[in-house]
Amino acid sequence: MLGGMERLAQDFQAVGLIFDVAGVAILGVPAAFRMRSEIAAQMGTYWNYNPPLARALSASRVDISAGSLLLILGFAFQIAAFLGYRPLKYTGPTALIGLALFFVLYWLWARAACSTWLFSAALQEHEAEQARARAARENRAS
Repeated sequence: MLGGMERLAQDFQAVGLIFDVAGVAILGVPAAFRMRSEIAAQMGTYWNYNPPLARALSASRVDISAGSLLLILGFAFQIAAFLGYRPLKYTGPTALIGLALFFVLYWLWARAACSTWLFSAALQEHEAEQARARAARENRAS
């Protein structure tokens, strides 16, 4: 039978593993369930830039950031448990509740909002680059 502190350390290690699984889910699930039509649209040739590919890259960047953060936190929990960190009694459940809230907010709001913001910023940068290139061509022509 485990003592109270050993049990808390094991719980903390389990929390770390759960964070790791959540991180892998965020990293892998969107790519694994991408529809053929989405892939075909991303492969297409478009005038000026490829909007489906730009949107997919923006969403992937958000997924990679969130999934990597959860993996890092999960590994940190496991390392802390291995090194003998003795968490408070409610640290594990609090972390799991925080993870659940993060997951819900991420899938309901943050993924769409952040990828839309990244797409808009990238589009603005692309248009500015196109304007600079056009101005440079006009300067050379005159």
